[in-house]
Amino acid sequence: MRINIGWAFNRSLNIFLVLMLSFIFSSPAISKEAGFLDLKNFCLSRGFTYYWDPVAKNALIQSSVGELRFHSGSEYVLYENKLIRMPEKAKYADGVFMVPQFAQDYLTAAGISSAPPATVIEEFKPIFRIRKVIVDAGHGGKDPGAESSHGLKEKRLVLEIARKVKEELAARGIEVVMTRNSDVFIPLAGRADIANTSGADFFISIHANASTSRALNGFEVYHLSEATDDIALAAQRAENSVVHYESTFAANTDKNLKTILWDLRESQNRKESMKAAEDVAAAVSHSLDVGEKRIRGANFYVLKWTECPSILVELGYLTNREDELKLRNARHKSELARLIVEGFLEYKKEFERTNGFTS
Repeated sequence: MRINIGWAFNRSLNIFLVLMLSFIFSSPAISKEAGFLDLKNFCLSRGFTYYWDPVAKNALIQSSVGELRFHSGSEYVLYENKLIRMPEKAKYADGVFMVPQFAQDYLTAAGISSAPPATVIEEFKPIFRIRKVIVDAGHGGKDPGAESSHGLKEKRLVLEIARKVKEELAARGIEVVMTRNSDVFIPLAGRADIANTSGADFFISIHANASTSRALNGFEVYHLSEATDDIALAAQRAENSVVHYESTFAANTDKNLKTILWDLRESQNRKESMKAAEDVAAAVSHSLDVGEKRIRGANFYVLKWTECPSILVELGYLTNREDELKLRNARHKSELARLIVEGFLEYKKEFERTNGFTS
């Protein structure tokens, strides 16, 4: 997703925001600790819709006058297309999401000319077009990934498929950036950084799976979420285990405005990722024999750190002999790449037609 940032803001919109925030922050009650407000209980007492996203760590508030997004650990509020800075950070502790109570005066004053004009710090306008895609071939170099009993290595297989996916996307006029185009090791954080610094609109990570059960087979597409079953949890552990090969493993804490916006919009972007996962899985399973088809959620680091909608594709199970034979077949691999792109293009068409699924 791309953003255009400008400094001007609409005073009438801010007055509209003030009315809502004044209503939220005017109660002295329901405070978990001094100076902070228990947002959920207060919203429920006032009839607002409150939603907590445990993966994105976002609190979403909806009422008749608009929608607000808070992010745990951030001093920013997202209202419509505006970032607003609070004097202290919202926080989540002991199952309670809290926001600074004295933000009422700060935000209310923002709608009055006597206040410092620093409250609304940035305005941006989303562009609902997908022009650039990151194709991420998993593992590589000293990290081989999974390996079949007959010597098929994940790192080589996924690079081959990733190159085919790049060719298919490029043939349709989409700019493609590869996280790796040879047998090299790229840390998880490095893969996300490539996406975040290149202005990517979508991120596709390609992998092959493995299991202690040789009977388990099939094609899977993952989106960012909490792992919902044992299979998703096992895949999450396997793909995240690459941290053992990394000399340093820490998220980038230098949060620029784009990162802040991603934090606040992550819940919506995960919905877009779920739609893309559905379209890719449908396209592949409809036209190709891939065994079981599954769409799952898991908390993969490489998806979590990427500031655009993203999916992770598991081509099949290298520990399953039938899947392995298919993944050695040249025609099957070419069809896999073509159909992954076909499903993604279906998502792209709908995303652009509906302005990001907003119309």
